[in-house]
Amino acid sequence: MKKRILRGLLVGTVAVVVGSSAEPLLGMATQREAIVTAQASGVTSISQSQFTSDIEILREAVRTSSDYICDRMDIGTINNIRDAGIDAYADGDRDSLTFTGTFEDYSYSLGLEDTNIEFNQDRQGILVLYRYFQDRFSASDNATLKRDLIAVDRDEDWEDQAQGMALFADDLAGAFNNYAQDLVRFTEDIVPEPVAVTPIPAPKPDKPVKFKKLTVSRYRRNAKKLTVKHAQKGARVVIKNQKHKVVKRLTLTKKGKVTIRLSKAQVKKLNKVNKKFTLVVVAKHHRTYTVKVTIK
Repeated sequence: MKKRILRGLLVGTVAVVVGSSAEPLLGMATQREAIVTAQASGVTSISQSQFTSDIEILREAVRTSSDYICDRMDIGTINNIRDAGIDAYADGDRDSLTFTGTFEDYSYSLGLEDTNIEFNQDRQGILVLYRYFQDRFSASDNATLKRDLIAVDRDEDWEDQAQGMALFADDLAGAFNNYAQDLVRFTEDIVPEPVAVTPIPAPKPDKPVKFKKLTVSRYRRNAKKLTVKHAQKGARVVIKNQKHKVVKRLTLTKKGKVTIRLSKAQVKKLNKVNKKFTLVVVAKHHRTYTVKVTIK
């Protein structure tokens, strides 16, 4: 049975610790050794109670994940994976009702994240699944997955980390398939019992408030700080120079008055030969508007 074979070199800097057994960092680059075709684990059966627990961990992981994953892995989809029984452990793509399909969905989502918030949500979700299933994987597959995480954390840029986590999720699918490829039956020869799902109450709607657009205080040339007022928590901001080149992307973490800090490179890109710049703001409910700023 063919597995996924990934190639690549991930380079960067550090931060996630996997359990207490993270490997030492050797040099500035780590060669990725992707999960490839391996000898089957020899496991041919799994208990009904273990299967029920495996389904529940899917629900737990999805609760922490991005809107894309929540939409793809809604209650109906997870129930369909449960109803697939032993076939849920088969190899499959992201449109299949399988565990590997779920890992592939995370890989797809992580590779296309729009914001740091979405990346952190999906990273948390895929790590919940990894920590739960890792004891079933071979030593070599676990070593590869740990190297993936170390390589991811060597990069300071979240977008590059998201690409690395997408590769990790794909390798996780390969490790899971190496474990599960010979599963053919439950130890109790019964159809899986439906698992009761407790509906999550809908959040109470926020009281309507008057919408105020974000405003920018006077910006002096080559300043490393940019002060904005009437900021909305969670709003996404893209700062572009006069030539419409992106200088900085960020998500506002509080409301009211906020100070945005710029690096030397960002200051140079914002001020060089420019007399003005713009902020493209995506506020709540996808309300988008542009703020023009003149450089003093």
